[in-house]
Amino acid sequence: MAMAAALMCLPILFAACSKDDDQTTTNTQEQPAQQVPAIVSMMYYLNASDDMLQYIDYTVTFDNGIDEILDTVTTNRWEKIRAAGLPSTFTIKTCLRVKEGMYDALAAVDTFYVNRGHGYAYQIFDSTATAIPGMSGIRNIPSTSVGRGALIAEHVQAGDFDKTYTVSFDANGVKIEN
Repeated sequence: MAMAAALMCLPILFAACSKDDDQTTTNTQEQPAQQVPAIVSMMYYLNASDDMLQYIDYTVTFDNGIDEILDTVTTNRWEKIRAAGLPSTFTIKTCLRVKEGMYDALAAVDTFYVNRGHGYAYQIFDSTATAIPGMSGIRNIPSTSVGRGALIAEHVQAGDFDKTYTVSFDANGVKIEN
């Protein structure tokens, strides 16, 4: 019964709060501007096993479409952050080669681990460098190979572990699967 009385009062409450047609009101609060995607920031990372750091030269070329960085992986985790305007494409190329004078030592290893795990995280920003909520992502790609040192040495020297990874974004900041 009390619920029915409350529901009957709602039209009266709204009528009391309504304005006359000849009155005007001005909204003094600005509506927030919609954030328009303009920039993408990408962090790429690679993992390297201790075996790799001892016997293999692991080089990385990271290109954001503007310029590229050529770097050598010297620790178990390598990472770099790059930014570019939208649309954009980020490319990472990895190259593994047996270190000079280490081929025979690597070939003598019974069990050798090659860890080429990699991944990336990205964030889309507007033109004022403000992060746009919900426009970010992360991807982890594990990759480990295990084998006798002699076999691994052959594959490394042949370039079998060299890879190119590409991630693109369209003008709206949408990641395009490559």
